[in-house]
Amino acid sequence: MQEKYQRRADYAKDMIRTLNRSINVLVFLRVAVFGLGVALVIFFWSVLWLSLSIGIATAVTFGLLIKIHVAKNEERSYWKAIDEFYENEIKGLNGDWSFASGGEEHHVADHDFAHDIDLFGERSFFQRLNRTSLKGGEELLAARCLSNDSSQIHVLQDANRELRGKEHFIEHFIGYSRINDADVSPKTLKNWLLAFKPFLPSYVRVLSWSFSAISVAVFVLFALGNLSGYLFSSWLILGLLIVGIWLKQITKLNGEINKIVSSIKSYGKLFRLIEDEQFESALLLDLKKKVVNQELISSNVIDDLSQSIDLFNNRNNLIVAFLGNGFLLWDLQTSSRLQKWFVSHGREVTEWLEVLYEFDALISLAVCANNHPAFNYPIVDESLNLSGKNLGHPLIHREQCVTNNVQIEPQNFLIITGANMAGKSTFLRTVSLAILMTNLGLPVFADELRLKPQKLITSMRSTDSLLEDESYFFAELKRLKFIVEKIKEEKYFIVLDEILKGTNSKDKEEGSKKFVRRLVNMGATGIIATHDLGLCTIEKDLPQINNYYFDAEIINDELHFDYKMKDGVCKNMNASFLLKKMDIVSD
Repeated sequence: MQEKYQRRADYAKDMIRTLNRSINVLVFLRVAVFGLGVALVIFFWSVLWLSLSIGIATAVTFGLLIKIHVAKNEERSYWKAIDEFYENEIKGLNGDWSFASGGEEHHVADHDFAHDIDLFGERSFFQRLNRTSLKGGEELLAARCLSNDSSQIHVLQDANRELRGKEHFIEHFIGYSRINDADVSPKTLKNWLLAFKPFLPSYVRVLSWSFSAISVAVFVLFALGNLSGYLFSSWLILGLLIVGIWLKQITKLNGEINKIVSSIKSYGKLFRLIEDEQFESALLLDLKKKVVNQELISSNVIDDLSQSIDLFNNRNNLIVAFLGNGFLLWDLQTSSRLQKWFVSHGREVTEWLEVLYEFDALISLAVCANNHPAFNYPIVDESLNLSGKNLGHPLIHREQCVTNNVQIEPQNFLIITGANMAGKSTFLRTVSLAILMTNLGLPVFADELRLKPQKLITSMRSTDSLLEDESYFFAELKRLKFIVEKIKEEKYFIVLDEILKGTNSKDKEEGSKKFVRRLVNMGATGIIATHDLGLCTIEKDLPQINNYYFDAEIINDELHFDYKMKDGVCKNMNASFLLKKMDIVSD
């Protein structure tokens, strides 16, 4: 993958160099045309109609050069985005994920599992996963991670398998979607489109075209000498006065267009990309149908908006602002065209944008799958709860990760003991992330993983709260009650790490046993990690309980871990050894 990414990055750099040369030539031509036009206007100033004609021709030529320049700049931005994407992926493959957003703003307090498994934040699972290019795509990806939805595994797997193979589609989507850097939230954009209120009366369109037609006649008569300069100037001033009636609303629209709606302009290429691509999986086909129908083709509608915005923005050119408004009522024509578009298409475009956000999120999942070609798709199997062969933590480099086999039957619990740092907590997060990745339709770090669709709920990190005058122990109790209430409603896979840490040893053992019995009696399934060896004795009374452990050995006065899960109860602990080893205590 690294070699492939490097080849594409090098190609992008070559394209950027070529475009830089073209853009430099265009800059020279724009200066030359403008300078020549001004010189000719001054030279022929005594022949007013010729001078005016040269001015208009210069403005048109200059405008075309600007349009070509903008197109070349957009193409360069596209290849810069592609180059940045591949360079970042190379960094990621080498362990540097700092370029991606960790999505801290998406964190939800008291979520089923997000806090416990480091879903968001620096060096989080979301940071490794997030390759979204659109704000709406990132929000949707975060929502999908938080949804705890296990009902769409097959649909998402099929989409992921298909999309990860469409590398050119992924590249084009990322490049086109990153051309625009407008900092507008999807909610703001959607609300603006739905709340748009027309401000120009219906007769303005007829007025502007009629006025433009008369202006052509006025210009011809003036050029032929049949109309005085006074009347010619008066007609120009009349046009400016008519536009001035709605100038305040037009200026406001201009600000909103360039701040909000311009972000949609780049989406036309994205829609066309989706329209031209052939899909087979049910989810991708369904998404495509939402933007392609017999009545409307989304890319054409967005292209129409893009052209309307470009025409409207020509008002920022002084020549167009003066002559265009004076003779053609330019602002009224272009504002009326935009107004008609918003009234006709605003609502359906908000629905199409959701399709883009969905593709953006799915592409992140596809890139993640491509970056881990050795991962395998889980197999949905209702006959057991979870069975993994060589299951590993997805955020640990493959060469460094120690994998484990695990099998958990329905309504069974594993109690895992082990020395400090032996791998218990890592294993809990390994299983938790495997369930999350399965629900997202992703392949997992395992030679094989079989499981039934299930939601995840955890209690691994409780914190006290000074603001709520809440002790650590009470926070734990609240979390355990939260879990009990949840599993009353539906089945969850439960992951617990050292419960009831906030009380004394004897009380902890008795309380833990009672809680485990309650979970077993409720038909729950999951894993509990503990240092409390007394809890392991519950296996004698409950056949649903199985004990496993992670071991540590002291060899040549050094502590060694193999991070392999074994059947039984741990006998070797290491706290005393570490205290002595670090000179914290003496013999």
